Amino acid sequence: RSSDLKHKNPNCSFSTASVYKTDLNDNFFDVILSSDVIEHVNSPDKMLTEAKRIAKQNAVIIFGTPIRYTEFPLDKMHVKEFFPEEFKHLYSEYFNKTEIILSHKLIHLLKYRKTLKIFNQKIGFNKYLYWLISMLNLNPFFKKPVSDNDLCTYMFATATE
Repeated sequence: RSSDLKHKNPNCSFSTASVYKTDLNDNFFDVILSSDVIEHVNSPDKMLTEAKRIAKQNAVIIFGTPIRYTEFPLDKMHVKEFFPEEFKHLYSEYFNKTEIILSHKLIHLLKYRKTLKIFNQKIGFNKYLYWLISMLNLNPFFKKPVSDNDLCTYMFATATE
C-alpha cells in the first residue's frame, strides 16, 4: 500500500495517470522503465511519445515486452505483440542508440511452468528450483542466447534519449 511506503520514506509519492498523457513536466526522468505494459495499449506510439517527452536528455529508457510468435497475440489481454525487429524499428523512431536484448529462453519457461502430480495435487516443483538457482545468481532466464536458434520469450528495448 502506498500509505505504508510513504511512512517508510516520506519523500516519495504515488500517482496514477494515463500512459498517453501524464501531468509530469518535460525532461523529468533520468530513467524510465516499463515492463509488460506496451503490449496492452491501443496506441504504442502515443505511449512512446509521452515517454520521450518526460525523459531528460541522455535518460535511459527501457521497455520490456513478450516476443511475438504468432499472427494474433497468444495472451488474450494483449492488444499487440511485437517481433524483435518490429519493436526495434518502432522504438528507434523515438529514441537514440536503440538495442534489443533477448531474454527468457523458451525452454526455461516451459520447464518453469511444468508441474508434477503428487497425491492428485499439481505442484510447481520447478518454480522452487528456479527460485533456488536465482538465489545463487545463476538464473537461466537471464543468460544471453548463444545463437539465433535459441528461442526466447521476452525482450527488452533499451535506448537513450
